[in-house]
Amino acid sequence: MKLDDLGFDGWFEKRADGLMQAGHSLARVTAVDRDAFLVRNEDGEIYAELAGKKRFAVESALDLLCVGDWVCVRCPASG
Repeated sequence: MKLDDLGFDGWFEKRADGLMQAGHSLARVTAVDRDAFLVRNEDGEIYAELAGKKRFAVESALDLLCVGDWVCVRCPASG
């Protein structure tokens, strides 16, 4: 599956360029379950969680991810 199949287009591409970090890839949130998220990228679907820095910065539920959000993910070396 390609990111285009998930709705990624030129509008998102322009905005993502400045946000991407080395070793990260783009993914789309497909499900939310409390503090865990299911995200899909070109390699498939994986479970993810917020990095500690972001997790502790959350002040309300409005700050959390929701289905359809685009995120930068870093997968563990084991895949």
